[in-house]
Amino acid sequence: MTTMIWKNLNYTGQSTGQKTKTGARTAGIKQLKSSLSHTLRTVSKNDLEFNKDLSSENLIFFDGKYIKLDEVSIKEREDIAAAIYQPVQNNLKNEDTLRDLKRDFEIQSRKIKRMIKSEENQEITEMLKGILSTDTVIKPEQAGNLSEVINNSDLTRKNQKIKSINEFIEASNNLNTHKNIIKMNNETEFHCRSVSIRESFWKFPVNQDIDNVKPEDYMDIIKSFYEKYLPDHPVRLIVYHGDEVLQNKNENSVSNAGVHPHIFVDGKNKKTGKYDIIDSEYIIANKVLKSKYPNEPQLIRGDDQSAKRMGEVFQELIYLYVNKELKNRKYDIKVKKLDKNEGSKVKNLLIKGDTSQPKVDRLYNLINHQKETVNNNKIIQKQKTEYSKYEKMLKVFKSAISNFSDYLNTRVNESLEKYVDNREKIKEMKEDDVFKYEDKKTIVDLLKNKEKLLDKTSVEIEILKRSGQRGKKPRP
Repeated sequence: MTTMIWKNLNYTGQSTGQKTKTGARTAGIKQLKSSLSHTLRTVSKNDLEFNKDLSSENLIFFDGKYIKLDEVSIKEREDIAAAIYQPVQNNLKNEDTLRDLKRDFEIQSRKIKRMIKSEENQEITEMLKGILSTDTVIKPEQAGNLSEVINNSDLTRKNQKIKSINEFIEASNNLNTHKNIIKMNNETEFHCRSVSIRESFWKFPVNQDIDNVKPEDYMDIIKSFYEKYLPDHPVRLIVYHGDEVLQNKNENSVSNAGVHPHIFVDGKNKKTGKYDIIDSEYIIANKVLKSKYPNEPQLIRGDDQSAKRMGEVFQELIYLYVNKELKNRKYDIKVKKLDKNEGSKVKNLLIKGDTSQPKVDRLYNLINHQKETVNNNKIIQKQKTEYSKYEKMLKVFKSAISNFSDYLNTRVNESLEKYVDNREKIKEMKEDDVFKYEDKKTIVDLLKNKEKLLDKTSVEIEILKRSGQRGKKPRP
């Protein structure tokens, strides 16, 4: 039993990422371009971003074919990326154009509405209502008939009213012509916040040390998942990265732990022309709930709890599907969801926050893993240097202790010899040596001096012993 990582990132039609009400950031066209550049290896922003010596391990699935990424020129890769992001850019331009046309139409519509409200001529009123409600291109003869009726009436400010009508007809025709072009291209009115492209990747964590899954199987599993559950959203691109491995098993072979595929799926529904990949997911999730959890309410888009539950349902589908595919492909691997302990919760939140960052800046990527390894090596080297310095200091200290120990032994031995010598001298004093002094006082003083000398010697020995225990050199 092992764990796996499966992450999704939605790119909207906005020019760049925007901050949401919850504080998270969405990804836009700018982030999509950056991701495609990284995925297709057209630009390297950092030497640690991937291992260039392993570029031959990368594969690409595009236009229905699997080929080595090295066999695709940089120009061809850039064209592949452009084929994915340019339609999104065009949608944004179309939306800008559509917004301008709608705004102009609304301005001219208000003028016609005011004319209808104030007009007393019933025939003209009905004709104005007719052009206002049309959603098709207004023909020139229709406009000419209205102008003729106004000219033959007794209305005041005829030229001003005819000018306003012509301006409205032009605005209405421009808007409806643009809508017709969108329909002819099997497109729909696009909202820049709609999901244009979905990117997903999956892999086994490096610490699981799973390196026997074939590149084509990695790619086929994620591809077939989307084809099964979101068949109306075409797979645009899959790239397998075999050059983001984190460690060598030995000097002669490279571990495949950490390899993974990226998939880019179209947010646009090929049947409806709408950018409704999220709606499609809700439809699938509700079908699953109805089948497996009939007592649960159906999910509603826009509701936070429904969004959370939809994610949980799809996670179940993903794990079931991956396990089924791994078994069918004869791999003795079974994946399970991570335990929701506090450590994994914090890490998952960090990874979730990372998805809004450029790939080079993310915490959980190859670059930062290798940076961390480099930093750890620097720390280890620094510790080794410090240890070497302390080892030298220890040798000096040991030498000093050894010298001080010799010094103590010498001083103690000298004091003991002096002490014994003085004792012997007192014992050997002869009677003649005593009575050669003039009086008893001199003898008493002599004896006292001898006793003081003995006492001093004893004290000196004790001090030396205590000093040796404390490791301090006694003052002379």
